[in-house]
This record gives sequence, structure tokens and C-alpha cells, in this order.
Amino acid sequence: MELRLFDLHCDTPTRLYGTCSSLEKNDLHVSLEKTSAFSRYVQIMAIWTPNAMPDSTGFSNFHKVADHLMNELERLEDKVSYVRTGKGFDAVEPSKATAFLAVEDARILAGVPDRLRVLYARGVRFLTPVWAGKSCIGGAHDTGTGLTDFGKQIIRGCFDMGIVPDLSHSSVETAEDILQIANEYGKPVIATHSDAYTVCPHSRNLRDGQFDSIKKSGGIVGICLCPSHLASDPEKASLDDIIKHIEHYCSLGGEDVVAMGSDLDGTDLPRGFASVADLAKIANELARLNYTDTLIDKIFFANAEHFIKGNL
Repeated sequence: MELRLFDLHCDTPTRLYGTCSSLEKNDLHVSLEKTSAFSRYVQIMAIWTPNAMPDSTGFSNFHKVADHLMNELERLEDKVSYVRTGKGFDAVEPSKATAFLAVEDARILAGVPDRLRVLYARGVRFLTPVWAGKSCIGGAHDTGTGLTDFGKQIIRGCFDMGIVPDLSHSSVETAEDILQIANEYGKPVIATHSDAYTVCPHSRNLRDGQFDSIKKSGGIVGICLCPSHLASDPEKASLDDIIKHIEHYCSLGGEDVVAMGSDLDGTDLPRGFASVADLAKIANELARLNYTDTLIDKIFFANAEHFIKGNL
């Protein structure tokens, strides 16, 4: 089968800026050259602020990274399209790559609510509210803290504007707060790069109840390739572990929910994986395990495509 890939999360923009690299060809996990293995390639590209960077400088850093990325996308406009809506996505020629923009760690808003509107104007359509520890937004997976009042204001602002909140990196309490607000609005949330806690009990992974809540909201969940999220012994994480997480989510009725959210350029990779091109190994293994072409395409592309067309 011709394999399409719609990946929900990579940190490539931050790495491109930090290394002054080109999106077309580079030594990173993601480049247009490396995506030639796929008949169509769509990527949600996240701009992440390093944890050591103060909140006060994070917002200006976002703009520097975004400027570098936009320059690359404009320079390569014959090969990749930058889109903001479902209609814009529909208009892209299948032969061209497609990029959406996300922000990972909303602490860069630093208590200033109007900054969310600035992010929206730049094209941000996905927001991961927290990353680690406690911030002006709330608590991440390594805390027992939920959203702050400012964090709740930002999540409501996301739903008002049309930015999709991402539960990845959230504490159980923060996730619950976001899901409650989503329920008030009757809108979906997603987890762009989160594996299954039942398979590997890492604090970053989704509990079954959280997965079910995302499913009921109409959201999707991306499988992450971070070794410590895949297996209790990260040094031994492999393709088999990735399959275990996919199979667990499918056992929860997630055939229309599971997607890819590899976290490329944001993590080390499991054994046998070096770049985006190697994601094809997952599809090949699923085919060997008698997954239908239709289901493989759902996981790799169609579930994310359906979500985008229905919610952006």
C-alpha cells in the first residue's frame, strides 16, 4: 500500500532554529528529504521553549523560532504548504507536504491573556498548556496540581478562538480540568504525543479513563516514540513496544482515535529508528500482524485528517 503520514507532534522548528538548519535537508529527525518515503506527509510542528528559559523571554523566543520556520516554509513553498484550517488543508496538492503550527508549553504567555490572540494570529492551532513542573498555566505530569485560574482562562480562550488544547504533558488534575472545560464547550481535546499508562506506567502516559474521555470528546491520540514512555527499560524500547501501545489503544475501542505523534526532534528514539522515514517500519509490522490497509491508514493518516476537517 502507499503509505500516508499525518504526524501530530514534532519539535523540529526549535531544532531548526537552534542549528540554523534547512527544513529541506538536514541532520535532524525530520526533513522534507526524509519524508519522501510517504505518498503524502502532514506534520503538526510544535515550537517548544526550553525549560531553562525564563517565562519572561519565552514569548520573544517563540517569535524568533516561528520567523525562522516561516522563512523556510516560504522558501520551500513549491514543496510544502503552511495551513491553518480544514479548508486550507483540503486545498493542498497531495504531492506537497503540509505543515500546521503548535505551541508546546503555554507558560510563554506569562500571565498575559492577550498573547494567546497573538499566537492565533500567527497561525497556532494547537496548544500544549504545560510541559514540566508548575507554571502560570498549571501543573504538568510530574506534579499533582491542576490548572491555575489563568490557565483556565487560557483554555477557555482556546475554545473561543479555535485553538485545540493538547493533554500531553498534563498532570492528572490538569487533564481533568481541561476535559471539564471541553465538556462545557462541547468541543474535543487531543493528546498529540502520549502513550498508554497501562502498558508503561510513566507519568507522561495516558490513563485508560483519559483515553476514553478524549475518545468521547471526538479527539485523537498520537503514539509517541520516546523510549521512556514506551517501555520500563528505555534502553530496550523497540518496535514491539510501539505496537503494544497501538494495540492497547485499539483494545479500548480506539480504531478511530489512534494516530501518530512521534515527538521527533524532541526525544531520543527507540532501537531501529533514526528519522521520520523509519515510521514506515511501524506500518509494515502492523501489516504483518494482519491489520488491514484501511486500519493502518487510519492510524497513520485518516484519523488525524478526519479530526482536522471537522474541527479547524
